[in-house]
Amino acid sequence: MQQTIEELDLIRVLILEDVPEDAELMARHLSGDGLRADVRRVASEEDFRRALSDFRPEVILADYSLPGFDGKSAMWIARIEAPSVPVIFVSGAIGEESAIALLREGAANYVLKDNLFRLPSAVRQALREFRERKERVEAERKIREYYKRLRSLSSELTLAEERERRRLANELHETLGQVLAITRIKIAGLKDSISGGAVDEILALMDEAILRTRSLTLELSSPVLEQFGLVSAVEWLAEQMQERYGVPIAFNCNGNIEEPDNDCRILLFQSTRELIINSITHANARTIKIDLRKEKQMIRIEVTDDGVGFDAMLIHRTSGFGLLSIRERLKYVGGRMLIKTGLGKGTRIAMLAPIRSRNDRKAVNEQLTI
Repeated sequence: MQQTIEELDLIRVLILEDVPEDAELMARHLSGDGLRADVRRVASEEDFRRALSDFRPEVILADYSLPGFDGKSAMWIARIEAPSVPVIFVSGAIGEESAIALLREGAANYVLKDNLFRLPSAVRQALREFRERKERVEAERKIREYYKRLRSLSSELTLAEERERRRLANELHETLGQVLAITRIKIAGLKDSISGGAVDEILALMDEAILRTRSLTLELSSPVLEQFGLVSAVEWLAEQMQERYGVPIAFNCNGNIEEPDNDCRILLFQSTRELIINSITHANARTIKIDLRKEKQMIRIEVTDDGVGFDAMLIHRTSGFGLLSIRERLKYVGGRMLIKTGLGKGTRIAMLAPIRSRNDRKAVNEQLTI
């Protein structure tokens, strides 16, 4: 059951008022209406700023005009230093236009000093709105933190997958591959002592097994990425995909590209492979182009196809989970993804990721165009 204002802890009320009797009268109206208030009165800008910091009020009651200070200035100070705290003006008559202007500029309410019976209800309303905003801000913070953890998990899973692929590829190469190679040599040595074509058939099967083992090793984890770097690996990937699917894939690299760190390199390589497969299997592309270049302190990889295109909003739905996953993984390393597409217009997707080391990496906030 939701608690009422009266059932909650003491309300911290900061009163900006140079007349102590007026501040005491406000406090009496609050307590007389059942509001339990911890009240602090200030009358100068210095004391007001200090109270915002150490008293941390939940509501501010401000006189419109004070000697050497004024409530309007106090409202703007509070907006910077305590932006969620409501400010209620409690003052003499200042005119309807001035009161409306204060409300437009962010005041929670305006109460006349000769009409203080309205003050408790105004405070209650302001507190409800204050606590709703506070809860909403906290909920939004938790959602951002949740998505941050999901993004981290997605990227860590991708990196873990690549490490496992590399381990399996090495295992195939170092164990099964070597065993098959030695076995073939020994069988070939028996060829002269065994009549018939059985040995040739066995050797043919061995050759096929060795070829499939090598192919599977490359599919699991290409050594090109680890041994020769991202540029060579993406070029090799384009050649392999073209050979496998029969779709022309052009590769272009502009200038010398500084090698990124291992995490970024793996994510870019795997994401490029996913985009190529998407272009072929989902977009029915007839041609694909891959452009790789350095852009400021970023590596930019563009994958362009002449396929059917799609509604870019699909990345926010289930059918666009693959692209959404790529975007979140790029955010994890401080990068971003840009999409330009349309139904029947093909697709161009740019991935940008920082070259700098992970310890110095920050999210890319500047606007980049595709």
